[in-house]
Amino acid sequence: MGEELKVKVFIESRSETFQAADMDTVGHPVCTGTNTTDWESGSLGKGGRIVPQEHMILLDAASRAAEKLGLALEIIDISDLGFFQKRKMKQFAPRVEIGEVILTGLPTSSEIVEKVRSVISARL
Repeated sequence: MGEELKVKVFIESRSETFQAADMDTVGHPVCTGTNTTDWESGSLGKGGRIVPQEHMILLDAASRAAEKLGLALEIIDISDLGFFQKRKMKQFAPRVEIGEVILTGLPTSSEIVEKVRSVISARL
């Protein structure tokens, strides 16, 4: 494996926006059951990116595997890709790719390490 190996993790985040509101239209946070920190921080009406739980599990496993293997971790969010690239890649997320080794689903860090080491030892 001549080039530098990286643990590439392909995930797909989604956009989520908080409900836009103000004190005059909704009422006091305590009365309406909204979180008072949302009012104070100004986060209502703002958007953010959410990573699904299964993708977070894979990110954690891949991160630990990269550490055990001494490799760099690269996270690729296919939501940031263009329309045609995203459409092509959507069926492959979540997945882990290390050189020629491609693992789909939710492998554990030890399964990732074992698979990569078996491929490396088979080449030697």
